[in-house]
Amino acid sequence: GITPRTVVWVANRENPVTDPTANLTISTNGSLLLLDGKRGIVWSAGETSASNGSRAELSDIGNLIVKDNVSGRTIWDSFEHLGDTLLPLSPLTYNIATGEKRVLTSWK
Repeated sequence: GITPRTVVWVANRENPVTDPTANLTISTNGSLLLLDGKRGIVWSAGETSASNGSRAELSDIGNLIVKDNVSGRTIWDSFEHLGDTLLPLSPLTYNIATGEKRVLTSWK
């Protein structure tokens, strides 16, 4: 583990949720949602198309993954949205064809 205890990924650092009744859930379309205590959406992983539901898994290496229940296909994962902490096996990549980058983002 990381010592001292360190936050390694944050969905909404500009608008942190302090409500103790907030929760992380998966919508009917398979999207990962962070809801405030009044069930308002604070953050969403984006639209997905999970045909028969989805599930969230936290891997042994620290990657939060949303998978389609039927196909097992990865719909969303936290390693594709890096923050300012690099975990072992989290990729830093650059796709020449698409221009897509996975980079660390410094918190000011």
